[in-house]
Amino acid sequence: MSEIEKELDKKKNALNRIYKFNVPISIVIGVLYSFIYPYIPRKGGRPPMIEEMEYIDAITETAILFFILLFFSMYFIINKKKKKIEELEREVYVKNKNTKQYKSVSKFD
Repeated sequence: MSEIEKELDKKKNALNRIYKFNVPISIVIGVLYSFIYPYIPRKGGRPPMIEEMEYIDAITETAILFFILLFFSMYFIINKKKKKIEELEREVYVKNKNTKQYKSVSKFD
């Protein structure tokens, strides 16, 4: 295998790792974050969210914020990796196309 094909396999494995490992772990962390964050005091001596609003409202607010940020960040990360994979696949295709063995049509071979 050439270096381009090795890099292509490496990028495909990295993308699969995002789907299989990073997304589920991020969702679990988001759920835990949503339940714990309302109890943490905020900057500037402001009281925790739990003292300013009901617990379910605080959980909902932090969960929505976290999952919107998670969605956009994962979208951009995955999209960037897919574009790199497509670029490498084009390079492999062009390399394979340019290295084809052509049969001579000359009568003198």
